[in-house]
Amino acid sequence: MAHGRGFTAIVYAIFVFLALILVAFSISLPTWILSDTSDGACGPFTYSNDRSNINDVALWDKLVKDNPVVFWLASSVCLLLAGVLLLAGFVFISFQACLPTKLLGLTRFLLLLCVVLEVASACLFASGLGNATVDASDDPINSVVFAVCPCEESGPFQTGTCGIGAGNLLVGVSVLVTFVSTMIGFLTFNSTIAKVHPFSNEDSRFL
Repeated sequence: MAHGRGFTAIVYAIFVFLALILVAFSISLPTWILSDTSDGACGPFTYSNDRSNINDVALWDKLVKDNPVVFWLASSVCLLLAGVLLLAGFVFISFQACLPTKLLGLTRFLLLLCVVLEVASACLFASGLGNATVDASDDPINSVVFAVCPCEESGPFQTGTCGIGAGNLLVGVSVLVTFVSTMIGFLTFNSTIAKVHPFSNEDSRFL
């Protein structure tokens, strides 16, 4: 029985680590949207003027300092927080033998919060896609973003003529993996509590 719990804990740790890696790649990749009229690619953190060149990646920080994309900034914050919480969750799981049961149980809710943050990050990024197009007067809504990733007819949750890149897909996969990790956490924790602290059916409704 202990062997089974040990195997489950290993699988749990692997899923959380995989989710952490996926979020890390999502943060670093500029290929969330791909321009169809240039080689540009844009993500919430980074951009690239030549997406075929792996070394041509830069941060938005200074480029959009005077004209920030609020939605993309919020998307970045959500994804960063998700990465930090996933790292904390992985550490907790890796050293679960040394941690109090209550603290280990908290990991489940940290991972659930990560799922919410990852979904929020993707939604916030999609909400800011209008910055990559022009207004009714054919003036760029955000000249900096438009110079890198011109997307005709784009808007909130609409990529227009631009395409969806690997960065967006990685976020979707990370949401799925993090959700599976959360479910494993709930099942593992409840199973462990049931074996260490047996309770009656009447008491079970309070857990």
